[in-house]
Amino acid sequence: WILGHGKGSRLHKRLVDDEQCVTSIAAYHIDLFEHGLIVILYEPKNVKDIPHINAAIQQEMSDIVLNGFQPGELERAVKNAKMRLYYTFEDFQAQASDIAKYYVATGDPNYIFNYLDNPIDEIGGQVIDLCKTYLRASVMHEGVLLPLDEKEKVFWKELQDQSDALDEKVLSSHTRTTEVEPPSHTQSMAPAEHKGFKFPVATKIILKNGLTALYHHSSITPKIDIVVDFKSKSYYDPENKQGLCSFMNRMLVEGTKKYSADRLARALESRAITFKAAPGSMYMSMLRED
Repeated sequence: WILGHGKGSRLHKRLVDDEQCVTSIAAYHIDLFEHGLIVILYEPKNVKDIPHINAAIQQEMSDIVLNGFQPGELERAVKNAKMRLYYTFEDFQAQASDIAKYYVATGDPNYIFNYLDNPIDEIGGQVIDLCKTYLRASVMHEGVLLPLDEKEKVFWKELQDQSDALDEKVLSSHTRTTEVEPPSHTQSMAPAEHKGFKFPVATKIILKNGLTALYHHSSITPKIDIVVDFKSKSYYDPENKQGLCSFMNRMLVEGTKKYSADRLARALESRAITFKAAPGSMYMSMLRED
């Protein structure tokens, strides 16, 4: 989150907004069994700028180690990490997967429930230690995806044809010649008695402006989700202006009278607020404290 996740991150502000040398940049991590990977992915406007962009990325990582965090930067990252965790708490399958994964890694079956309970200064120290140990040139690998030269495309097509032929050879040698076995347990297993399930019941209120509001309180996570539904969907677009509603919704996050697009994005991200707009609906989620 600090380096390159969201418009309020360091790399987005520097390389997309200020220097305008990349069209997009993102930082994310991949959890593997023995190791993890931190990936920074960007799309440069000019291939010649790649050395400068890589140097800028290294500078920002080194700056965290040398100078710590900018105002509000760590708080923004922690809040967004909490929101991600709370989404996990609302998904039993995601919980089961994370409990198992982190139990194997740490030996603590409650790791996902308490790893963000540490004081923010302690988390900040861990972030700096991680940058100091792992985000450095000696353990950094670089991959570049470039357009294929025209004269190479003929050879590339030959390789693809060879690969397709090998696939066909392997698959054709494993053609089934016998009938699929009939089911052996479907008639002998008795289903358990259905115990029923009570779906949450919403409370309905009519606001002063005539809008209908439905709400339901859940104590599972300290977050709030808001969905606003409008009558005006895409099919209300004029015949000669199809897509107008979608365009308007996309423009809602591109700046207002009081907020530029960047300032709006940072104001939302600093509180871990998600805002999405689509034809006929708006969605927001936030921490209960905000």
